[in-house]
Amino acid sequence: MVLTGTNLEDLLGVHVPIAIDGTGREVAATILCLLETYQIADKIIALSFDTTASNSGMISGACIIIEQSLGRPLLWLGCRRHIHEVVLKDTYKLLFGPTPGRNRNRNLKISKALLKS
Repeated sequence: MVLTGTNLEDLLGVHVPIAIDGTGREVAATILCLLETYQIADKIIALSFDTTASNSGMISGACIIIEQSLGRPLLWLGCRRHIHEVVLKDTYKLLFGPTPGRNRNRNLKISKALLKS
């Protein structure tokens, strides 16, 4: 976990705890434990995360659980790369239809066409 602020950037903990099963509840519990250990829960204003369901799920995602535990809303900073993947996937599906799976030749042709334009 990285803590940032005015004139501050610090990696918290020498050995960052690992969420055992990767569920939203386990990830949230791990983060909340770190916040408590460093006594900074009241300083947190935003969460930066990849957009997997275990992090961003609206019922049992880690972000929701952390907000509920802290008793206040936080700014969500979902990884832009992951957000763009979702948008591009939906655009691709709209233009070309559903993919039958990993079709490397088709993807390679599209990549080359995009690079030329």
